[in-house]
Amino acid sequence: MKLIRRAKKALYNIIDSSLSRKVDSSSVLNGPFKGMKYTAREAYCSSRWPKIIGSYEAELHESIDQLRERNYDQVWDVGCAEGYYAVGFARLFPSAQVHAFDISEKARKMCHLLAQENELGERVKIEQECRPESFGRLDPKKRNLVFCDCEGYEQNLFTEFNLKQLLNTDVLIELHEHLRNGVRLQLESLFNKTHDLIIIETVSDFKKAWSYKFWPLNPMNILERRYATAERRYVKMYWLVGLAKTDV
Repeated sequence: MKLIRRAKKALYNIIDSSLSRKVDSSSVLNGPFKGMKYTAREAYCSSRWPKIIGSYEAELHESIDQLRERNYDQVWDVGCAEGYYAVGFARLFPSAQVHAFDISEKARKMCHLLAQENELGERVKIEQECRPESFGRLDPKKRNLVFCDCEGYEQNLFTEFNLKQLLNTDVLIELHEHLRNGVRLQLESLFNKTHDLIIIETVSDFKKAWSYKFWPLNPMNILERRYATAERRYVKMYWLVGLAKTDV
């Protein structure tokens, strides 16, 4: 097993070096966050190259594009990791204050560096844990967005007890059904009366490599395309997109 892991690592290093020669890896090249500086050598608990290519979670791109006109006052990113979405949303919504939450100190440091790199340090506030009662800080008179990827904790975070604090808040929540059985049905039922809902499914890594048309992939062979687009989700995932029915 050790030999296999070493062989894989050596192969990945070769592919990574090849991609670095073919693709400008200093910024995001496509998608809603196109132009965002992104020079991190690693992505926290995710894949780096799809973020550079701009194919990362491309299933969400259409929904994020639809959010552009929402003019948010606050954006909360729960489980911000290295800040790809926190900083991306700060660029996308220039009048919004972004709060980036993560329980990992390493992730918070990486997010801070990415915000500084994009000259958004004052608008991206780094915080630690987001709890169910934290939503009491949201101003119900303003338009808010909560983006959440917190590895199953969404089942505890969003409840009937804090739903009234989210009536004017749009939500985009990654659903970790494989970690919390029933979370999809729970959150669909929770937000059904107050939000217009869409459920989005992930695309498999195999399909990404063959079907994605992002231009930086053009000079790549199939092995490089697999590596550059792989998000390494080994189970089907879902996102819940909820647009608040109540106008501010």
